[in-house]
Amino acid sequence: PFQNAPLDVSTTDNSSELNNSDSDNNEIFDAMKLMPAFEITVNDLLNDVEFGDIMRFKLNGELTGTDATDRKILLIADDFLIINDLLYRVTAVRNRKLQRIKPFLTRLCIPKKFQLQLVEKAHEILAHSGYEKLNSSLRQRYYFSALNDLAYQVPRSCLTCNEAKPSTTPMPLLFGHSHSGEYNHTWSIDHMALPRPTPSGHH
Repeated sequence: PFQNAPLDVSTTDNSSELNNSDSDNNEIFDAMKLMPAFEITVNDLLNDVEFGDIMRFKLNGELTGTDATDRKILLIADDFLIINDLLYRVTAVRNRKLQRIKPFLTRLCIPKKFQLQLVEKAHEILAHSGYEKLNSSLRQRYYFSALNDLAYQVPRSCLTCNEAKPSTTPMPLLFGHSHSGEYNHTWSIDHMALPRPTPSGHH
């Protein structure tokens, strides 16, 4: 797992492009530390639909042979770094106030096979937070094109979140029903499945 991965930027040919300050190193370590228990390998990145082409170019200078694709690779190649066999995207911070503290944001690229698992784990760690907090937290550390969509879909499909959410369906009006005119004449109870069992094992 990434918790024990060494952080040695000097082993990468592109290490000169990365600012080797303590804040940058801590940012990369935080991205690794928060990952679920899986490892991203070079083959995962090479075989990935989104990052395969840019990874091959950064490693071997290899292009696809397709003009449109190669033009895009050459335009964005300087935004990517390989550190310890992992691919990172470095982008400039647009907020002027934040630029004084951290001018660049270094984010770990996640292959498609791990993206859903990462978002689901982050949703759980962040106490089943909603889209805004989940998306904002992940974007500070990780990069992949489907991040926005997954951050929106995971909370909506989460069983625990749906069971704990109060129902917004309006109750039908009791037209045609007779009333006794007395208080506490009729009682009704709503039953709801709990998100986790009670100490006695009941749901």
